[in-house]
Parts: sequence; C-alpha cells; structure tokens
Amino acid sequence: MSETLSKGWVQCSIGDVVGIQNGYAFKSKDFTTEGVPLVKQTNLIGDTVNLSKCQYLDKRFLKDKSNFIINKDEILIGMSGSLGKVAIYKYESPALQNQRTGKLVFYSDSLLSQSLFLHYFTNISYILEKSGKGCGVQNISATEIENLEFPFPPLNEQKRIVAKLDAIIPRIDSLKARMDKIPALIKRFRQSVLTAAVTGKLTEKWREAHLEVESSDLLLEKIENERKSLKRKHKTGYSFKTDSHIDERYISITLPKSWEKTNIDLVSLYIVDCPHSTPKWADSGHICLRTTNFLSNKLNLSEVRYVSKDTYKKRIERLKPEKGDVLYSREGGILGIACILDSDEDVCLGQRMMMFRTSKNIITEYFSFYLNSPIILQHVKNLIGGSAAPHINIRDIKKYPFPLPPLEEQKEIVRQVDNLFALSDKLEFHYQNAKARIDKLSQSVLAKAFRGELVPQDPNDEPAEKLLERIMAEKAKMEEALKGAKKKGGGQKANAGSRK
Repeated sequence: MSETLSKGWVQCSIGDVVGIQNGYAFKSKDFTTEGVPLVKQTNLIGDTVNLSKCQYLDKRFLKDKSNFIINKDEILIGMSGSLGKVAIYKYESPALQNQRTGKLVFYSDSLLSQSLFLHYFTNISYILEKSGKGCGVQNISATEIENLEFPFPPLNEQKRIVAKLDAIIPRIDSLKARMDKIPALIKRFRQSVLTAAVTGKLTEKWREAHLEVESSDLLLEKIENERKSLKRKHKTGYSFKTDSHIDERYISITLPKSWEKTNIDLVSLYIVDCPHSTPKWADSGHICLRTTNFLSNKLNLSEVRYVSKDTYKKRIERLKPEKGDVLYSREGGILGIACILDSDEDVCLGQRMMMFRTSKNIITEYFSFYLNSPIILQHVKNLIGGSAAPHINIRDIKKYPFPLPPLEEQKEIVRQVDNLFALSDKLEFHYQNAKARIDKLSQSVLAKAFRGELVPQDPNDEPAEKLLERIMAEKAKMEEALKGAKKKGGGQKANAGSRK
C-alpha cells in the first residue's frame, strides 16, 4: 500500500495515532431484557450503532466493567465477520463493549481528524478483509489493525480533504441508492410483461389484425386426440387419466373471447414427478438436475452433478427427459420456478421437481411463461400459506387454471415476450456496467484523497511529521497514566488504549 507521499505528509502506522481497545467477553447468563445495552458487532449497521436488536446487562456492570463503557460519538470497529466495519455510537446513554468489537482510542482529537480516519478505514476495507484469519468467520486482531500503514497529512490539509470528501461521497452514495432501485424496476417490468402476455393484453392489436385464426376449442380437441393416440401406443402402464377441474380459488382471469380457460393437466401429454429418493452422486456419468440449476424460463447447467449409468436408468423409469420438456420446482427455497430443458444431453430428475411434456399444440415457451407469471406465483403463495417446509401437491398443480390462446397467437406472444425480455436484458447489462463503475468511484476518490491528490496543498501548513511527534508524546503520557492506574488498582486490567 506504500506509495510516494505528498510533500508535508508522513508515513506512520495506525497504532502510532489511534489505539484499538478490545471489548469484554460478557457471559450470556448475565444478559437481560433491559438495563445497559451491550454493543456487539452485529449492532454495527451502516455507519452508526443500531440498538434496535441488542442484549442488555445490569447497570452494575457500568461500575464493574467501567473500562468497556461506550459513550456518545465514540467509534467502534468490527473485528470478526464483517472486518473493518466502523460505526459511530450516537446514543446519549452509555453502552458496554462486547468482545470482537473494537473501540478506536484517538491519542489526540485535535491533531487527527476523526472524520478523516473514518474515511481511511473505508479506503482500506479490502486490506482488512485480506488480513482476516480463521475458518468460516474471519477475525482480525487489534495488533494487526494497529500495524497497518497510515499516510498522515498536515492538519489543515486534513480539514480540506474531509470537506471535499463530505461533499463528494454523499453524492456518490445518493447515486448508488438510485441505481439500487433499478433491479426491482426491471423485475417489475418483466412481471408486467408476463401478466400482459397470459391475459391477452399484450396481443390485443395483433388479434384485431388476425381475426381468422383457428379457435382454442379446436386446440383442446386436438390435444385430447394426441393423448388418446399416445395411450394406444404406450406400453409402460402410464396413466393418461385427466382431471378437468380448474382451481380458481385464488385466481380470477378475464380472457379474450377467442381464448379457452382450461387447466394444466388438459394441455399436457405427460406430467411426471421426480423419484422420491436422494440421488447417489458420482464423479462422472449422467447429469442429475437439481433445483439450483433452475432459472426462470431457462436451465443453468454451468454447475452440475452426476450419477452413474445404473442410477440414471432408475431415475428415468417413469419418463426419460427430452429437449423441450418443462421442469418445475415444487418444493424448497425456489418453489414455483419453471424452466425449459434446452439441452440434448441425457439428464435425469433430482429431487423437489417435476416435469411436463406439453402437446405439440402448446408452445413450450408460452407454457413456461405462464408458470412463471405473477398470476401463478401468487396462486402458489396462497396454496402453501406460511408453511415452514413449503411444497405443492401434484394434484393441485394439475388443476392450475391455464389460459389457452389460439396456436398462432401463442407464437406471437412468445415473439413479443422474447423481444421485451431482450430489451430488459440489455437494460440489466448496462445497469451492471454502470454499477461496477459507480462502486469503484468511491474507492477511487478515497484512494486519490490519501495520495494527496484530491485537494490543493499549502506549503505553509505545518508538516505532519511535527504533528506526529506531538501525538506520540500524548500517547506516551496516556500509557504512563494507564500504568499508574493499573498499579493503583492492584493489578486490575486497564483497557483505555491499544490492547491485543
């Protein structure tokens, strides 16, 4: 991190100017529901301490553990998990400092700007993260933080830097906040497109120009004939019984006159559930699909797992998946997501999923769009309620109401949705690029500030080397005072400065 310093600056360590005081490991048996708030690193939210969800201790600890009192405007730092996260304590009443939460002790408030130092921690957050140790939860010690370099500017330049950063950073943060709203807008746009698609609103003008198309009721007859033909040819005992009931408990859809209202079962040739067993995984072989591969309307096979040839054969006994089949997650965290199998590879179904093979009179993409539409997603939420282990029964899925447009209109719907989704994908691509640039902007401004390039320099400013000498003298006095207090207190540990 060391670079050529600007004139008048001096390179020192953080520990030369600021100490990191460790917190105390208060026992959980002492926690109460009222009293003195205990600040843990989980309370460091944003740039301030948030006590809305915190533990409390009896007021006697303010005396028994007075070295760990936190007062208003003191600064805390996360030393485990979210490394280097800094937050200011803004409450009037004191709190107590828990372990793995460090407190910054400034040896001289008048010679080092606290605001500047806070900006510096933001600038070096990536270094703190790299310095973290431990498996799972990362930790960093007070000593490691204190040993990091600190480019120390002259006092008047500190003030100019802070003024400039305080003017620039909020504007960048405001821009980030506005940018953060874009993904939700894009998502709502896609949802509105799907809703318009499966209710006929998207193709209103198309219907006006195409009055003579084959009606949807004829499509239902063709699909029924397909099923009868398959039943005659089928040799595995697959049941072709259909349920004509349409579950409209939570759905009310007004359809164009040329459309038919039917259900999922009546437009599908096959509806197959996955084997109710955990696959025996192998290092190679055939791909066994997982719901983690499911994205809305498409399958993501960038990360796959395999099963052996024998396991594969067992898992396709009900029906071998083919390109163009629609997969549907009916259980777990991504419940109610449909995607199309668009690969020619031999795959089998894992757990928590089912598969549809639709009639040739149903455009697969339209079928998938409907399953992923807000209409069905809301229907799913109503079906499962607040279940802790959400899943949908196949008998309920078969009864999903299905708006059936004429075949030519299905094709037009897919064409228009694809075009609009391509537009939203383009918008998302530009958003991601813009976000990446904006995310780097704050870091770039901060790096420039601590290279001495953000504000003009004044040769009349007192050199930082002189300031550092005075701060080091203040530090020495504080340490002597602590030693004296320790002796006077009969060996009681004093924690008001840098501690490992």
